[in-house]
Amino acid sequence: LSGNAALAENSEGAYQARARFDIGTADIHNAFEVFNNFRQDQIVAENIMGDLSGSLSISTRLDSSFKLLPSSLSITGSYSIHDGELISFDPLMKLSRFIEVSELETVIFEDLHNDLFISDNRILIPSMEINSSAFNISISGEQDFSGDFEYHLSVLLSELLSKKARSSDSYISEFGSVED
Repeated sequence: LSGNAALAENSEGAYQARARFDIGTADIHNAFEVFNNFRQDQIVAENIMGDLSGSLSISTRLDSSFKLLPSSLSITGSYSIHDGELISFDPLMKLSRFIEVSELETVIFEDLHNDLFISDNRILIPSMEINSSAFNISISGEQDFSGDFEYHLSVLLSELLSKKARSSDSYISEFGSVED
């Protein structure tokens, strides 16, 4: 992690802080652990692995005792996750009606790139494509600091149905997997 920061006191005795950071390569699992899952419980350290890189620009106000004023927090950035894994992520597990559970337990993806915006007590996730071992998916959404969220997922129905059809054509016998 490298970067720079500035802190200025205003006339009321409060502070304005600005910072810019570049993240070389960080273990995303460890980042979620260190930052207490970023105070959310939708996706936690146990659900994610991979290498994180990117950059962040942060602006916020602090009161006179240096306590962060959440409504003033503004973050913009871009990030990449390389050699990622999504592990036992409950919302994905609910797709087991369409995809074999074994494919959903650990979803592997090579590279994921996106931007991140935090302002007005909300996290905005612009649309991104995730090409993984289980399926290809498009996701976007937002989550506010109180925990309310709205995520949009798009998956090709033909992809889900073809995977289900392939899995229903085979069964396990005493001699191993058998396919018609």
